[in-house]
Amino acid sequence: MARKPKIRPSFFKVLISNFSHRLKLPPSFVKKHREILPENAKLRTSSGEMWDIRLEQIEDGRYCFTRGWKKFRKDLGLKIGEFVVFWFNNGESTFDVSVLGINGCEREKLCSNSRVELDPDYVVDLNKDCTCMNPVSCNEVAGTSSVTLWNNPRMEIVLKQSRKYRVSLRKDFAEAARLIGKRAVVLEYEPKQHYGAVILDSQKSLSQFRLDLGAGWNDFRKTNELVNGETYLLEFNPRKNVIQVKELNK
Repeated sequence: MARKPKIRPSFFKVLISNFSHRLKLPPSFVKKHREILPENAKLRTSSGEMWDIRLEQIEDGRYCFTRGWKKFRKDLGLKIGEFVVFWFNNGESTFDVSVLGINGCEREKLCSNSRVELDPDYVVDLNKDCTCMNPVSCNEVAGTSSVTLWNNPRMEIVLKQSRKYRVSLRKDFAEAARLIGKRAVVLEYEPKQHYGAVILDSQKSLSQFRLDLGAGWNDFRKTNELVNGETYLLEFNPRKNVIQVKELNK
């Protein structure tokens, strides 16, 4: 059965480039919810602490968290490779914030005592660093080939219409790549070295395992022009901590 979508508007950002002084919001998120977004809001972590934040349009037309973001970043010790998820509460003008560490697990302690000495202005050439969290459930899941368990964990998929918004991962692949329990993963399209952040959507069931590449997959698929009917190899590279996507030769 398809899962009900989240009621609160939400989006996530993977911290991969210039986030020291401001944070850009996904254009699709702003376009959809611009009428309810305030100029002044608050960021709230699970500890209950709040930070004042300003939302404004900058010179390139993008909307960003500006005034207040630098302090928030420093207080939480945000660092490159982490994922930050935002849920907007319209009546409160507040964004609830969750941070996923570079190990893919959610940070349990989010307080102003954290300090990380890393350069947040380090730039990685990624084609897309944000997306709306708006996963679409698909009831039909096409079959996949078996995993090659020597060297790096691998699995093959045939891209079909049912894989437009999400892709189900085989259990043995997910276990070998240690993806179970993680909230997100980075994909790399090897021919172009394009990267994309994708949420790992786990649907618990007593009868079967289900772990999907969810929100972010559709953008990754479209950006890299993946073709229906083609076969692609998913290979987890533990050295880079990414899933590399490669088109297999016919």
